[in-house]
Amino acid sequence: MSRIAASNPARTMKLPRRLGSLLLASILALPALAQPAPGVYAIQGAKVYTLAGPPIEGGTVIIRNGKISAVGAHLEIPADAQVIDAKGLKSIPACSIPSPRWA
Repeated sequence: MSRIAASNPARTMKLPRRLGSLLLASILALPALAQPAPGVYAIQGAKVYTLAGPPIEGGTVIIRNGKISAVGAHLEIPADAQVIDAKGLKSIPACSIPSPRWA
């Protein structure tokens, strides 16, 4: 037994309670620290390839609740959207098949 435990057994018993209380408080505080993800994203400035026509230079893709809601050149970006700057990049909405045409 350590000198502290031998000299003050009541103090030794309070330590696990304090650690348990601290652990419980930390666990309960975690949800308050988490930031909810925005439901709207705007990928702006990319060269957007669609199946509907030629590529759109400086296009914008709006994603709302995980689904593409709009694609175009001069779209109004919703006020609550998280804007992602994709200038100089290429975007292929809803496509995951690589093709030499998009290289």
